[in-house]
Amino acid sequence: MFYHGTILEGLTEIKANAKSHATGEKVAYFTTDRCYALICCRSQAENFVTMGIREDGKQHYFERFPDQLETIYSGKQGYIYSPKAEVELTNTKDHTWECETDVPVGKCEYVEDVYKAILEEEKKGNVVIHRYPELPPEEQKAHANAIRDAVLSGIVNPCMGPFYKKYFASLWDEIASDSTVAIKPLDYDTYQGKSYHAEIRSNQYLAIEPKEGAFTMEWVTCEKELVMPLDDDMLSDWLENPAAYGAFDGEELVGFVEGFLEEWNNRYRITNICVFDEKTRQSGVGTRLLQAIMNDAVVSGARMAVLETQSFNFKAIRFYKKHGFEIIGFDRYAYANNGPEEHNMLIYMGKKLR
Repeated sequence: MFYHGTILEGLTEIKANAKSHATGEKVAYFTTDRCYALICCRSQAENFVTMGIREDGKQHYFERFPDQLETIYSGKQGYIYSPKAEVELTNTKDHTWECETDVPVGKCEYVEDVYKAILEEEKKGNVVIHRYPELPPEEQKAHANAIRDAVLSGIVNPCMGPFYKKYFASLWDEIASDSTVAIKPLDYDTYQGKSYHAEIRSNQYLAIEPKEGAFTMEWVTCEKELVMPLDDDMLSDWLENPAAYGAFDGEELVGFVEGFLEEWNNRYRITNICVFDEKTRQSGVGTRLLQAIMNDAVVSGARMAVLETQSFNFKAIRFYKKHGFEIIGFDRYAYANNGPEEHNMLIYMGKKLR
């Protein structure tokens, strides 16, 4: 059975007017999960979905502000439409199906109170609801601050601005109002393949040496400051439906971040994060870029965020650890056979999102 949840009454067809996450084309969306269809019974001004399938195969709903589920759905009426039997749909991911043409409605189920219907699904074991008080305080703050940065940077749908300010403003940290740098989404066609240059300076490196069938890790102070040039291109061709954000000081791009969801293992890979100028790196721009891409990672339903850095990049490793990442692996010879001698080894870092 296929479902399409909405607050709109009396539909005779489901319009192909939503953007496909798989192809970018306009499609009509359906799901085989009735509980997910219930979650879709909301207005555009409350389009805040924090639910996804986890390892147990069930939908998990995560509240990001107090009484989120009740606030959005209590007392709201909904309509769950099913397509006519002869309609052909394409499965794009998990329970999600789509069609690039308008889909005629076969039948409609009226839901008197969506909130009560969701609680019934919880009782049946079809959805696991994680209430806001269950979230560790540091995660509560991190999610609120990510919303804050998205709102202040103008990267959210304008109709959602009042919603975010109403329910998150009391939860997020205040920031200095004199920052001239804005975080904005980057247009793929404009920035794909664009070259950038930066310089990495470090007075420490992470020594990784084999010892008795294992490895030791130790921070070593350099006799002379390490200076490594960094020249690369933005938004490489191999990235799969990437998200990217830029830090702009006026019209000047001073840094960026990019990443995408690896569907095969449900991890969100941050492929690049760079603030070009050394002085700008001390202003909090890197943190705001990381928060922007981490918000995408959380919304994607990924189980973990991962990234790569280098053993000589002490400041980067310290920065990521500050934001909850840990070293999850390394490759001593990823870049060259003399990587250990040059203190240039690949370091894998990750952060569990659930």
